[in-house]
Amino acid sequence: MAIRYEYNSVCCGHLYMETRNADDAQVVTKCNVCGQGEYELTTQTEIESIAEPVYQVSAEPESEDLPVE
Repeated sequence: MAIRYEYNSVCCGHLYMETRNADDAQVVTKCNVCGQGEYELTTQTEIESIAEPVYQVSAEPESEDLPVE
């Protein structure tokens, strides 16, 4: 089983997503934008098993005024 994890950085609200097997450790723990803050888990969703982990970093900090894709 694999899990899609969605995180927000506590320092600047930057959105980061990882899809990895449930027994794998989180890969990126510090904010990709400033390198200072840590990511806080906001959502996790079970999906089918995957062969390789997938990492996705948003280009913009998340804002309440913008729609989330």
